[in-house]
Amino acid sequence: MPTSFLAALSEEQRERSWREALESGRISVALAYSGEELAGWVAYGKCRDTDKDASWGEIEAIYLHPSRYGLGIGTSLMQYARKSLSTMGYSGVSLWVLTANVRARKFYELAGFSTDENTKEFELGGTVLGEIRYQRTLTG
Repeated sequence: MPTSFLAALSEEQRERSWREALESGRISVALAYSGEELAGWVAYGKCRDTDKDASWGEIEAIYLHPSRYGLGIGTSLMQYARKSLSTMGYSGVSLWVLTANVRARKFYELAGFSTDENTKEFELGGTVLGEIRYQRTLTG
């Protein structure tokens, strides 16, 4: 993410946005701890893409503290989100990832996701970023 975008983030605005999303039930969030420290989290819910029907869920975000990479925590978060989405009645799951984020793309591919080649671009903090969509079934 561009440094200018991160520097301009409002803690109050982000808190309000997250509170509204959680209280409305639009998304669910699972947290992973390592001892007493938050190691990562995943947000998931109904797919927001207009070309997907009601059988699709979405992993909106997954973040892991860099010091926790390679410990299986991200895999556990991903498995938890997929199981929860399946329990909610979804049969497929999609996610968007920054095209340039090679590490994340490899992680998703190892988790059984593949790209459907849909892409989009958006501007953030004066920088144009590209995303590519990945998807997989929730069975198997």
